[in-house]
Amino acid sequence: MKHYPVYLNLNDRTVLVVGAGAVALQKIQGLLETGARIRVVAPEALPEIEALAREGKIEWQRHPYQSSDMDEARLVIAATDDQELQPRIAAEARARGLWVNVVDVPALCDFIAPAIVNKGEIQIAISTGGASPAMAKFIRQKLDAYLGEEYQELVALIQRYRPDILKLSKDRRQTVWEYIVSQRFLDEIKQEGSQNAEARLKEWIHGKSAV
Repeated sequence: MKHYPVYLNLNDRTVLVVGAGAVALQKIQGLLETGARIRVVAPEALPEIEALAREGKIEWQRHPYQSSDMDEARLVIAATDDQELQPRIAAEARARGLWVNVVDVPALCDFIAPAIVNKGEIQIAISTGGASPAMAKFIRQKLDAYLGEEYQELVALIQRYRPDILKLSKDRRQTVWEYIVSQRFLDEIKQEGSQNAEARLKEWIHGKSAV
């Protein structure tokens, strides 16, 4: 069975994390970047998680998991090693129509969390279908080393000037896209800096220089 890769918009949506140990902390740190409202349920928590709760970045319910903790949740992550509690959380989430991930127990998961490479606006997800998280991590480290700063600088330029590029004639627009989304332009950014590359891009857009 293949998983369907998808990126979720969790902004302002409640995500329930059951557990407050090292694994939960890792999940929480990733969720914080999405703008999700994070609800953590656990009688005790790591100091880092306690600090996040004090700062108002997460909600921490200091009690053992109970069914009502899923109220208003859109996604559930069971980051607990309690093998009796894990299937209960999975079953109750599904009964409510919620997607659930039980960390390191693929058989109980509706979705799995990939290894992530983050480079500015570039995000690459790597998965082995749950077969080997260590292999996914290995590939992530390879890609992380390969993607230099010029990649995120190029994406930032494209994001900034995309509206102007889309206003160009079809032929001109295609020519500009083919040139800037290329190894040649990446090398120019790396060697000459993003400011010089941006100046050249402006000239192309305004027809002051041939690509």
